[in-house]
Amino acid sequence: MFKRLATSITKPPLAVFFIKDTWVRIILYLFFIPLIMTLPITVRTMINPGMNQARFERMTAIIRSDFQIENTKIESGNLSVGSNKTATFDFFTLTMGDVEPHSQTVTILFDESELVFLFGQFEFGRKSYLELGLSEFDFSIATSANSMILGSAIRSLYDEIGTFGLSDITLSFMYNLFDYVLYVFLMAVIMVFFAQELEFTFLERIKLSTYLSSIFGISTFILALFGLEGAEIISIILLYLFHLWAYRNIHMVRKEPEN
Repeated sequence: MFKRLATSITKPPLAVFFIKDTWVRIILYLFFIPLIMTLPITVRTMINPGMNQARFERMTAIIRSDFQIENTKIESGNLSVGSNKTATFDFFTLTMGDVEPHSQTVTILFDESELVFLFGQFEFGRKSYLELGLSEFDFSIATSANSMILGSAIRSLYDEIGTFGLSDITLSFMYNLFDYVLYVFLMAVIMVFFAQELEFTFLERIKLSTYLSSIFGISTFILALFGLEGAEIISIILLYLFHLWAYRNIHMVRKEPEN
């Protein structure tokens, strides 16, 4: 794997020699590169397993904009609900009132006297409002300070549960796998039109793009290390340039028929 990765990154035209690899090896490589792409979030999660600042900011923004509820308060640690309400961020759903737990996201439920984390009917953990420092809270106040107070209480239980980091890593890996396979397929299709003179079958082009797309994975990995996930266009440009580099330097040798 590492030898093929090194060759694909440093000498892309030589990746042509890998098109005879078995499909088992190709599929393993398709999982190997996304695994590398997932390493930055894995390391960050191991170092800081709690809710990261970016997620906390998204949560408090949603609370401020979409989770303001009239006539809904916590008084002396007990909740009185004025109306039902839900608001979603990432893979979490804030839920107030008589609402069925969301089947596809983690439900953060405001119960009568406790905050509860659920997935379907499975409970991750719960804690009373008194323990979270929410003995008194007014959900109708739409201010940044109020959102921060509620967000900090939710974050406290989130960090105490401590199991959501694995979900982040898994989702990141699945996203990277989908992304990588998609780009491999797209580049194989594009190269059919770019290099028609090369007598490769489409499946051979898929194999070749599997290795030539390594630069996309490594570039994405490096950008993530520096917190530059938004600069994915750099990885896409490198992906295209490496395919051009390889295809322009591949020469087919035709075997002359024997007399």
